Order: sequence, then structure tokens, then C-alpha cells
Amino acid sequence: FNAEDYPERAMAALAEMHAQVGDLEIEDGRATRGVLVRHLVMPGMRDDSKRCLEFLARRLSSGTFVNAILLTGSERFLLG
Repeated sequence: FNAEDYPERAMAALAEMHAQVGDLEIEDGRATRGVLVRHLVMPGMRDDSKRCLEFLARRLSSGTFVNAILLTGSERFLLG
């Protein structure tokens, strides 16, 4: 297993999923179709998270729903 190419493989997989099902669709408060991305915000890796979010907005859709999971110490990411 080689994690060096993980970002490229993850982006390719997300692009394919989005091509197949599109943006998240919600009906009566429930997701019925589409992509919802869960992103783990790691302490000290702000630039990686920014690149990920930029990819989602620019390459997939600015309407991409993201569930960000903040690890302890990541709060500073949100505050700048």
C-alpha cells in the first residue's frame, strides 16, 4: 500500500462519483442522491485542507456538501 498517491486517487474517485450522481439532493430533510464529502481536518495541515476544499469547489461543484471533521488542535484552521 502506497499513500503517496492518495490525494490524486481520492480526487479521481470523487470526480467519478460526482460525474455519476452529481450534487447532493435533499428531499424532506433526507439526502436522496448525490455526493457528500467527509473531510478530516488534521492539525498542522491547513494547506492540505485548503487544497482539498478548492478542488471540491472548482473541479466538482461549488454546491458540493462537505462534512468537516475537526481533530483536536484544528480549531485554529477555522480562525485563521
